[in-house]
Amino acid sequence: MAKTATKSKDKSIKVLKKLSNGSALLSNGMVRTPVARIMFVNFVTAKTTEDDDGNTRENYGCLTAFKKGEDLSLIKLACQRFAIQEKGEKGKRYKNPLRLQDEKVDDYEGFVEGAFFMNNTSKYKPRCIGREKEEIELSSFYSGCYARLTLRPYLYDRKGNKGVGLGIAAVQFIRDGEPIGGGGVDPNDVFDADETDDIADDETEIEEDEDEFV
Repeated sequence: MAKTATKSKDKSIKVLKKLSNGSALLSNGMVRTPVARIMFVNFVTAKTTEDDDGNTRENYGCLTAFKKGEDLSLIKLACQRFAIQEKGEKGKRYKNPLRLQDEKVDDYEGFVEGAFFMNNTSKYKPRCIGREKEEIELSSFYSGCYARLTLRPYLYDRKGNKGVGLGIAAVQFIRDGEPIGGGGVDPNDVFDADETDDIADDETEIEEDEDEFV
């Protein structure tokens, strides 16, 4: 069962350490991120996933992509502190959730080689505010916009793969960005300008190969 950071009342939350990019380590064990571009956003409707054992769960969440060179030291620190708090010295071997965007560059828009990203989820719809701390709808968030997230650490151990995940506690809309679609290829790379004349269906002959789709 995943362990999460202890919840505290909002009034008791203090900033323990803060960076110039706005990232902050909070007294309740949570961490606030720098401004990041969020993708694959599903804050309004939960996404159903299935694990290797056939168990299903519903989560809200997004992929959080940071710019190249961003200082993510407080995110790493929050993960390490929580893992050691829960597992002692063994916690030092738990992985943080940051991964290089290089693995996504060829398949999706918006990723940059040498920059980091992470996946963040929640069992509940995230609480959200706007740039000036005004109330906004969750539908204001979309793939490609920029946001800041407050995240709650938790531990996972899946078939020997041990790490620290960061669940979404709250999210702040910062600014609009170019909307990002799904994967695929650039159609300009795989199509030529069509210079053929119209061909009627009955004028086209196709030789069928019975082994073609075996």
